[in-house]
Order: sequence, then C-alpha cells, then structure tokens
Amino acid sequence: FPRAGELFSRQFMSASVGKRTCIMVSSIAGWLSADACSMWGTGIVNLAGSFALGCIAMGLGNQRNHPWMLFLGVGMCGGFTTFSTLSMEIADLIHAKLWVLATAYGWGSVLCVWLAFVCGAWIVGCLRAEG
Repeated sequence: FPRAGELFSRQFMSASVGKRTCIMVSSIAGWLSADACSMWGTGIVNLAGSFALGCIAMGLGNQRNHPWMLFLGVGMCGGFTTFSTLSMEIADLIHAKLWVLATAYGWGSVLCVWLAFVCGAWIVGCLRAEG
C-alpha cells in the first residue's frame, strides 16, 4: 500500500481531473438547455458520478480504504459530483419562493443518485457473478 502522502497527492490529482470533467459536462448541458442549464448539468454529473461510484464500490468489494477506492471513488467521483451546487440550486429555488419545485428537486435528486449508485453496484455484481 502507498504511504499517506502518496495517497493524498493521488486523491488530489484525481479530484482535479474529476472537477475538470464536471465543468466540461455541465458546460455541454448548459448549451443543450439554456433555461435550467445549471440544474441539468448538476443532475447529469451527480447521476453519472453516483453510478460510477456504485460500480467502483462493488468492483472493489466495498473496501473503503483500498488505494483504488481512494483514487477513483473519493478523488475522481468526489471531484466530479457536485452536491454543494445542488444545495445552492435548492437554496436559489427557496429564495425565489418555489417551495414545491425546491422540495421536488432536492428529494428527486437524492432518490435518483441513490438509484444510480444501486444500478451501478447491481450491474457490476451481476458481471462478477457471471465471471
């Protein structure tokens, strides 16, 4: 296993790559839908990141301290997903007094990313069982 300093630098590097990818995906989503560009971009990256995290967790047997889990899961997926942006978007909806939309967006996002994680884990679990 790598030393703590090596793990930290690898996580930092992978988080940087994840964040750059997030910005790129969000920008593309913004071009597709100018009305709610931020929300679409946030949704896409959080769904994709949660799906990938489910795949990674199942692929590594849910070993939280495995170097690849720290690099890909904590670093890459952590940098890629953007739950702080989700929180700010919900706050913006509340500020605009769009209570129902804020509630639906918040709970709908949490449910969808959970389902994406479960689907990723399920697919990898099925593939591991076959192989």
